[in-house]
Amino acid sequence: MAIKKHIPNTLTSLNILCGCISLVFASNGQIDWAVYLIFIAVLFDFLDGLAARSLSAQSEFGKQLDSLADMVSFGVAPGFLAYNLMISITEIRPLLSFSPFLPEDIQSYVEMSFMDDLFPFVAFVIPIFTALRLAKFNIDSTQSVEFKGLASPGNALFIAGSSLYIQPKIEGMTKTLLRLGADGNSMDPGIVTIFLIGAGLTVVIVSSMMLFSVRMFSFKFSNLSWRENVVRYLFLLICLTVISFALLFKNLFAALPIIILLYIGLSMINNLFRKKDEVQS
Repeated sequence: MAIKKHIPNTLTSLNILCGCISLVFASNGQIDWAVYLIFIAVLFDFLDGLAARSLSAQSEFGKQLDSLADMVSFGVAPGFLAYNLMISITEIRPLLSFSPFLPEDIQSYVEMSFMDDLFPFVAFVIPIFTALRLAKFNIDSTQSVEFKGLASPGNALFIAGSSLYIQPKIEGMTKTLLRLGADGNSMDPGIVTIFLIGAGLTVVIVSSMMLFSVRMFSFKFSNLSWRENVVRYLFLLICLTVISFALLFKNLFAALPIIILLYIGLSMINNLFRKKDEVQS
């Protein structure tokens, strides 16, 4: 077999490698590097499809390998990343043990601790929903041009971008509480519960978009025509605008989750102006 036939699968294998290394960094608390590896995995995921089409090296084997790679890099890795993010939120509560807002009865404190132990596992809906999404994608021949539901790389980018934006804020809060100590601590421990539930609900709601049969445009340009690609061009313009504002406010990674939410919203709006059986070419 010609060497070019192996290029797409090699790129897919590098995707898997990035996902595995991301897990290692996340387990060591190095959230930034865990996120960067997911970003690189997304790049390899784009390149392997591009290489397969350009080299006419598409195959059923490559399709299945790509799904397995996506499960690791865009399912398990983001799930573990979100889990560690929620764990870092729960670690704030012990620093508030002398807060004047702390419930005096032992039962309330035990209930909060119990929630801190169990609630972070909500993050693992990400690999579950990703597996369901990929299984559905593999048996649906209508998704070769556009998607039904949010693609797994899009969900992974949302989780990764959110983590890289939120994690420094959690670390800053932790350092502040350690510096203030018990005497200077006046934060309500309930804020930890609010952050935790907010993170969990966000993970569930956005990840569930992978399972919805909402038609979403892909980024595959068949040509450069404005008329046939107006939605794609409009989205690229929106992306540039959001990134520009993010750079202006020095919060670049805040742009990613915003862009993914705008992508979902634009896809839904686009569907309102399309015929039921029309395919976005």
